[in-house]
Amino acid sequence: MPSKVNTARICLLIEAWLYALLAVFFVVTFLLVSLGIGLSSQEGSGVGAVIFGSVGLFIAVVLAAFAVLMFLTAKGVKEKKNWAKIVGIVLAVLNLPNFPLGTIIGILILIGLLDEQAAVWFGPKE
Repeated sequence: MPSKVNTARICLLIEAWLYALLAVFFVVTFLLVSLGIGLSSQEGSGVGAVIFGSVGLFIAVVLAAFAVLMFLTAKGVKEKKNWAKIVGIVLAVLNLPNFPLGTIIGILILIGLLDEQAAVWFGPKE
């Protein structure tokens, strides 16, 4: 595997693990805060707890879905799948506004997947 393509794959894996950890963080944080809200004696706190916990769970599911997509994309890059190159580029572009770490990772992925080495790596199967 060319070095720039491998760098892009490693960046996808790092990003996937970061998103997975962030998903776990959201689940734990939102559920604990939701529990605290629910245990308060304020009127309507039960509804607030459910809404707060649901929002946190929704965000965690979205983050986990992105993490799975990044893991699958990194695997596809390793296996020379052309779809993985396209998905990796899209994920890198979506990550660019996440300054500073996401921007750096996104740029490294773009450099790796748009390089001439990548064109050869993902070229036609023989």
